[in-house]
Amino acid sequence: MSPVEKIENTLVGMSLRLNRTGGIGTTGPKAPPLIKGFGDPPPPLADIRNNALLLPLFALQGLVGRLHRKLQQSSGKEGRIVPAKGVIACADQEDTVYLGVDFLEEYHQEEDTVAGILAHEWGHLVSEFTEIFDANELHWDKIAQIRQEEECRADAYAGRLLAKMGYNPEGLIRLLTHPNFKKETQKYYPPEIRAQIIRVAFEAQRRFKNTAQKLKLFKETVYPNPHKAHFIAIA
Repeated sequence: MSPVEKIENTLVGMSLRLNRTGGIGTTGPKAPPLIKGFGDPPPPLADIRNNALLLPLFALQGLVGRLHRKLQQSSGKEGRIVPAKGVIACADQEDTVYLGVDFLEEYHQEEDTVAGILAHEWGHLVSEFTEIFDANELHWDKIAQIRQEEECRADAYAGRLLAKMGYNPEGLIRLLTHPNFKKETQKYYPPEIRAQIIRVAFEAQRRFKNTAQKLKLFKETVYPNPHKAHFIAIA
């Protein structure tokens, strides 16, 4: 079964509101050393306090601030977004999304693209997929396979979340399929497959949204709200 077919088969039961980011390992003085894991180390934070372009973007009414509220409202996951160096974006186990400042400087005028990147990372925040595995018990090939599946699920989640938020997925897809972005790695499916997954998930959520709106209209037509009905007085 192809990754796109797997996504199509699981979309119906795939909630937009989950609880935890994926993660592994124990904490405390008796915890064993963590040798293997499913994620990468968090990138260094970027100081934007004196950056006239980036600082307003992270303000409450700035691009990142507005997108953050939409992500929270649409997913039920609070999360937080911080500026970072050396990445486009990534997420950690503490519900933090690290948004690359170089990426944001280049794409801050393409809201659909920034929304798409953040929606993908929000997919990691809500994911519980990797929690059922202990990376220390697995071979590296199996870890790579699990990470690829996790990225696939995050792509599908991004497609659905973008539809719910009212954004176009093509901004994210253009970035993923751009020659400068393509890279050979076991972590992701090929860009063309990722694009297909995002589109399939986006269309599935849009169809669901349209059906829900039609059902609401039908219900209001057949069962009108008595508080809004007009009565004709008969003397």
